[in-house]
Amino acid sequence: PGISYPRNAGQIPTEKLEGLSRTLFVAAPLLKENPDLIINNIPVGEYYRHQISNLFSPKSSSYIKHRARNGGPSQNLVEFGALAISMIAAPEVLWEPLDSITKEHVINEFVKIRLIKPFNSNWLLFAAMVESFLLQVGEVPDEARIDNAIDKINQWYVGERSERPSD
Repeated sequence: PGISYPRNAGQIPTEKLEGLSRTLFVAAPLLKENPDLIINNIPVGEYYRHQISNLFSPKSSSYIKHRARNGGPSQNLVEFGALAISMIAAPEVLWEPLDSITKEHVINEFVKIRLIKPFNSNWLLFAAMVESFLLQVGEVPDEARIDNAIDKINQWYVGERSERPSD
């Protein structure tokens, strides 16, 4: 208590987003293998698509209200990066069935998430995953952001600068 969140009601949607994105890490590979997966009489793909839609419904307690943070850090960057990983892993279950309005809301929020500056840590990976998701859905990614993240992560873990292959 007092260290973790939520410490106030305004943080509850981020807590729910974190729960969604982290459990989806487990569900996405299962859904990739079995798109019609049902657990405890709950169609799992349908459940997660519903939860993703709730992120953009002002009537939902999971609604993520975009907050301008002057480019400063926000846990939402990490959670949308995590959501991107799962949506890239199983787009036929998590992305393609979404209605066009929800897809538009998802893309708009991912574009807004770009304004959040990541900490110089593993958050760079999540920023790169946001860009990768945008590329997958036909948006123009910020390639400099991807390159910067890959270079820094390689320096930390491999100890050298990476070179991206030319097109």
